[in-house]
Amino acid sequence: MLRLVELKGQITLEFLIVIIAFLFILTFALTVFSNNSALLAGFEENSEARVLAFRIGNALDEVFFAGNGASSVFIFVKTHDFNAGVNSGLLTLRSKNSVADFPLASKSVDFSAFEFNKKLKFSNLDGVVVVEKVVQ
Repeated sequence: MLRLVELKGQITLEFLIVIIAFLFILTFALTVFSNNSALLAGFEENSEARVLAFRIGNALDEVFFAGNGASSVFIFVKTHDFNAGVNSGLLTLRSKNSVADFPLASKSVDFSAFEFNKKLKFSNLDGVVVVEKVVQ
């Protein structure tokens, strides 16, 4: 009978060792995964900023190169919080974690009415590209 009791104690000890090892591996995996998801979110935000800067810059250049009187309507949808601005022919999108730039062909851009997720009209007025909100 005494031998049976010792065997039960050894099984319990082995069970605890296996459970502790499993919890250690689980904790390590969750730590690695949470770090990778934060890096992935930053990469996704930076990629969106670069794509939006490219699309907005191409739209501004397209209207500029079309000549005086040309205009087009655009909508630029964003999922992250970006601020857009134009300074000395350089379009810049900034967020908390990323910056994306796009050089513009035109040095004269009136970008004050620009908003994301709204219908915008880009017009070329004597070589100045003007951004206006479209009222519906």
